[in-house]
Amino acid sequence: GTLDPRAWTVTGSLSIGSNQVYTGTGSGTAVIDLGVANMDVQIQIPDATSASLIWRWTDASNHLRLDLVVGSGTWWVYKVVSGTFTQLSTGSGVSGGATWRAVTSGSSITVYKDSTQIYTGTDSANSAATKAGFILGNSSSRANNWSATSITVPGGVWTKAQANTSTTADAIGV
Repeated sequence: GTLDPRAWTVTGSLSIGSNQVYTGTGSGTAVIDLGVANMDVQIQIPDATSASLIWRWTDASNHLRLDLVVGSGTWWVYKVVSGTFTQLSTGSGVSGGATWRAVTSGSSITVYKDSTQIYTGTDSANSAATKAGFILGNSSSRANNWSATSITVPGGVWTKAQANTSTTADAIGV
């Protein structure tokens, strides 16, 4: 099933163009409530992008995130609690066109680049939060093929949200 009629909450400047989400001026954030805290979220980023995959989001001061910077080729996994960023991991190899994915179940966190696991760890920060989405960092930032799936399957029902090449501006609330 889908999350309709759930709506995206968008702050900042996000638009749709060339079948991708992009920032107009400044940065933009889009989140959607999945209704479950155990989730599998992913995003694809093209060249020249500064983007963050966010999950277990309560607000800008409380969430988990994967920051990606194509220009420097660096990625970071952070937990953000009461506005304090704590780095859980970092690495290199960020490239345009890659698919980045985070899977959380209980306190377990696993992050992938394409199909390669790049981080695994445990942290219970914000473990009951049910929102996920993305942040685009500047006017050259773009994202494509964002999706989130519940990994908790109550009664055989699954949840999925998507923002991809068929997404319209209305679908993400911009």
